[in-house]
Order: sequence, then C-alpha cells, then structure tokens
Amino acid sequence: MKRVSLIACSFLFICSGYAQSGDESVILRAMRDELGRNMNELKSDGYKDPFFIGYGVTELKTININAMNGGIFQSSLDSARSWYTRVMVGDYAVNDENYNDPNMVFTQDLGYTNLPLDDNYNGIRRSLWISTNNIYKAAARLQKSKTDLYKEIGIKELPLKDFAEAPKVQIYKSKPINIPDIKQWENKVSAIGKGFLEMPEVFRSAIGFFYIGANHYFVNSEGIEVVTPHELGYLTISVQMIDEDYKVFAEELAYLVSSVEDLPSEEVIEADVNKLKEYLKNKVKQESFDDIYYGPLLVEGDLVADVFMNALMVNDISITAERDNLNNTDKGLLETYISNMKKEMARGPQRIGNPDLTVTALSHLDTYNGTKLIGNFTVDSEGVIPPDSLKIVENGRLVTQLNGRTPVPLAPESNGHNRLNFNFGGTFKSIAPGILSIESQKPTAASEMKNALIKKAEEIGLDYALIFRPVKTTGISSMFQAYKIDVKTKEETPVRIDFVDLSSTISLFRVNGISDKKIVSNQFFGSTGSNGINGVPISLIVPDAIIVDGFEISGLNENFQSNSRYVPTTPSPLAK
Repeated sequence: MKRVSLIACSFLFICSGYAQSGDESVILRAMRDELGRNMNELKSDGYKDPFFIGYGVTELKTININAMNGGIFQSSLDSARSWYTRVMVGDYAVNDENYNDPNMVFTQDLGYTNLPLDDNYNGIRRSLWISTNNIYKAAARLQKSKTDLYKEIGIKELPLKDFAEAPKVQIYKSKPINIPDIKQWENKVSAIGKGFLEMPEVFRSAIGFFYIGANHYFVNSEGIEVVTPHELGYLTISVQMIDEDYKVFAEELAYLVSSVEDLPSEEVIEADVNKLKEYLKNKVKQESFDDIYYGPLLVEGDLVADVFMNALMVNDISITAERDNLNNTDKGLLETYISNMKKEMARGPQRIGNPDLTVTALSHLDTYNGTKLIGNFTVDSEGVIPPDSLKIVENGRLVTQLNGRTPVPLAPESNGHNRLNFNFGGTFKSIAPGILSIESQKPTAASEMKNALIKKAEEIGLDYALIFRPVKTTGISSMFQAYKIDVKTKEETPVRIDFVDLSSTISLFRVNGISDKKIVSNQFFGSTGSNGINGVPISLIVPDAIIVDGFEISGLNENFQSNSRYVPTTPSPLAK
C-alpha cells in the first residue's frame, strides 16, 4: 500500500453548508472546548499526562415497529445521544492500550452521567469531563504498569507501535435528520403481516421496520474534526412454515437502505412478498434431497456474495485485523507474544486462495452499473479517510488487512476502516469493510459456467451436479432453489434443501471457476433480529456465479434438513 505523506497531506478541509470556521453546533463546540481544557489541565501525581484525547457523539432518531402474526405489538419513535471518550497516556509507540494487567483492580467512579438530549452546552461538557477523568485514571495506571513491565523484560517498545499517526482532517457535513412517517409505516407493516393470514400453513410471521437517522461528531487532540450524517433503514419479513411432516423451516425477505428515498414502495414490497408466498407453497411440495453428494457446485446470484464474505472473514485469513492484547502474566508468555509478532511481520502476505483471485476495497464508489452501493463511506470513526482503492488480496495472497489506527503486521498504518456501527442503543466502533470488489484474473464466460460444472462432474464420474440459485427479488432474501442437473441431458430438476451452511463448507481454495459477469450485493455486516439492527451496511461487487469443487452435503441427516418439528394438537384456526 502506498503511504500518504503526513507532511504533504497534513490538512484536509471539506465544508458542506457551513462557514469556513467549521461546524458551530453546540455539541461540537462543547466537545472542542472540553477537549482543549483536559489536554491542558488533566494531571495526576506519579503518572504521565495524556498525549491523546478523542470524543465521539452521535445524535440519533430511531423508529422501531414490530408485528407478529398479523398485528403490531410494538411501535416507537425515540431520540438518543450515544457517545464515547478515548484517553491515551504515553506516546504513539508505547501507551496504555493493547495491554491488560490482571493484577490491577479498577473501581467504577460514582457520578457517571448520560449525555443530555437537548443542546445543553454545560451539561455536555460535564458529561465529557466525568468520563475523561475516569478513563484517564485507568489509562495512567495501565501505562505505568506497562512501561514498568517493559523495563523488567529489557525492552523499550514492541516491533509494532501501539497507535498509528494520521493526517489532520476536518470534515463538516451534518444535515437535518429526516425520519419516515411512523404512522405510514405502521400501516405498511400491519398490511404485510395480515397478508400471511391467508396461509394457514404459516406457523409464525414477523415483520419489523427499523430506521436510524443520525449525525456523528468526532474531535480529537490532533486537530481532527469530523461531522457526518448517517441513515440506515431495515425492513424485514420473516416467515416460519410447517410442512406435512411437521418440519419447521423459515425464510426471510429484507430491505436495507441508506436513505429515506430508497425505501421500497408498497408495490415493490407486494410483488416480492407474492414471490415469497409462491416460493413457500412450492417448497413444501418438492421432494427433499435424500442423497450423499460430494462434487462440484454452481453457486449463483447473491449466494456468491455470501460465500466470499464468509470465506474472507475466517479466523487467521480474515481481511479485517484486530490486535491481541499483551497480558501481564508471566515473562515466558510475554516473550512468546513478542516472538509471534515478529514472525507475523516477517512472514508477510500469505496464500488464502487460488492465484487468480483479487479482492479490492473501493470505499468511495457511489454506484456500480447503475446500482447504489450502500457500503460507501467518506471517513471512518477515527477521522481517517480510506484510500479510493486498496488491494487486499492479490494473486491469491492476503497482502493487507482492513484496520483502524492500531497497527497490525500486515497493516502498520491505518487504512481507515474502523467504522461507525449502529444499533438501537446507540453507536459503537468496529473494523469492517465498506465496498469489496472480488474478481478473477482468469474468469470463465458467464454463458459457459453451466458447461464447466457438467465437465467437472463428468471427470469424477457423477450422474448429476448441484446448482444453488437464489430467488430474485428487489431485496435481500434467504430464498434459494437447489437443482440437480443431469450430466447427460443437462435437464434441471428442483429439489428441496432447507438449509446449507455455506460459511463452514467452502474455502477460497475450492473456488475454481469464477464468472466474468458481475453483480452488486448490498448486505449488513453484523446481526439483525426482532430488536433491530446491530452493525454496518456493506456492498460487494462479485461474480454472478462461481464453481466450488469438493462440496459436500448429506440429505440423509434429517436434522440437517430441519432444525425442529412442531406437532400441533389442534389445527390452525386459519385452516379451512
């Protein structure tokens, strides 16, 4: 990765809707003033002064609507302010972070307060003051313990710094928070739920609509100031069915958007829900896959994004990086920690897939082939601007990892991916991608993917091969149809496979056929459920089809096909 000179690019100023003096909101002014005061005055006898302070405040408005079995049981419109404080003692090379001392006992100081919801300048400053004091006390003690330990084992610092420098950035882009009409969406959610009452075989239906509108404020003692707007909307439709053998299976249809304007219309939702209903009716009639299969698999559509996302986030080969803490336990373990760090740095890029595989982060891209990319972001939660293009995997080797300002062996400087995550309790930070583009240097023509699948099946003497094809909707769907394709006749026969764990069965080394045609898959990196969303939106630009060698599945294990059974003592009251 080409490093940006901190001198040549030491100051970046972007202003939108504000005078050159920057954002003059009460929130930012209180953060700025309290930060300056604490940097000048925060001291404690016997300990070092802080060298870094950072504040983050997010003002949010949220909608949370939940319905089950045709009726709304929860609906709320709320306001909140989420915030965090970061204080470091020491310097960039050695500070209190990335370190634990199990012998050190911390007590929770009384008086920790929430941030006021109104623009109360003094109230905001008092909350920041209390948290800064509390965190500084712990940070100062940890830094002293750490430096004392280093002296004891005879080192000044680790091969990697504790914290990476970053260019000074000032971005001011806040805007009024635009929340959808809650009554309108209550009616939509209710109507969707009632639409499933016509299907007595539906055991349970759950509809949820969640929306977050926010402005995030970030300042630190390096002069970085960032104010950015954020929106996130999520409509989820989940249905559980009972088939004739009393097996329970579930399907989901969801919409994830990054602006009010992109929320689906009633007509779009109705068309997709009708596809869901038709899919459910057909699925219970299909014959279950009852064979043991080991061979090539053709994966198409959004399922390709699932395969790559899961494979790229596995343990040691993950494209995201977080550093293990140094623990003050015994000298032998500390020496092992340092030795392992040196080995990782010396090892460099490692092979994680076939040599024609390339993965690139394109964080600033707005659209691809006319499709909006919801993973687009300008700056991360630490005020670092990611590069326009960052090669993560090259020739099948992991050449760098997405990170924040904590250095790791493959990324000693920040590449701006400590992203702001959202949930309905507020915000948090985590290392996450924004936009990933995945391609092969030796792709197969999209029109030839099926023939390539059949050829691979023939070579190992199979009568058929498998295809996983998602049901096309305008949203994100769990619906997919499995097909057995006859090697001789090329005829496709649909079979019922209720569940496939693509995350644990497919590695990148098994992906040996990649289409030359690309699609966009907008997804959610995190978790979703009845309590809303918890994570960050991402976008993947992926091939529209891949061939996986050595895919294994057994249709003889009934638990694989269905996680549970439900045998009612009386029929559904909706049954005619």
